[in-house]
Amino acid sequence: MATNLTEPGTSPSQRAKKSSGPGPVLLQFVLRTVAVASSLAASVIMATNKQRFGFVGIFHMVADYKASPCFRFLVAGTAAAGLYSLISLPFVFVLHFQGSKPKKSFFMHLFDLMIMSLVLAATAAATGVAYVGKKGNTVAGWSPICGFVSHFCNKTELALLLSYVSLLILFLILIV
Repeated sequence: MATNLTEPGTSPSQRAKKSSGPGPVLLQFVLRTVAVASSLAASVIMATNKQRFGFVGIFHMVADYKASPCFRFLVAGTAAAGLYSLISLPFVFVLHFQGSKPKKSFFMHLFDLMIMSLVLAATAAATGVAYVGKKGNTVAGWSPICGFVSHFCNKTELALLLSYVSLLILFLILIV
């Protein structure tokens, strides 16, 4: 005899358990795994990004992520997001097999939102600094520096691209 999922004696968590198979938990697992990879890759690429350059053989400088607080924020923010996503992987299964209690799901959703906000802030700040480094600011009198440190700028662009991928994945996790 078929069970009616809308019958009065069935709780919402029981209906969710009956109607959802392994799809949602598998999707959460895949999305969080991609978030781990993209976040940690962005953090490692930016943290190891360094290029030396000089003017006329006399004046030497080093371009690295430590030169800007925004780039340090990107490294820390994406590293935190990657570690959080890694730590949260087992909890996806625990919440799924416990019947997804609303209180526990709420806190996981809240932490997901906080991490996504952290990555959004870090990525936006680093993008602003990278844009000024690439295009300069004629009003403030800042010249673009990417002509001198193209390797550093290219790796920064890659780290920013990966952090935007991480941001998108974290947003998708919130929707799921």
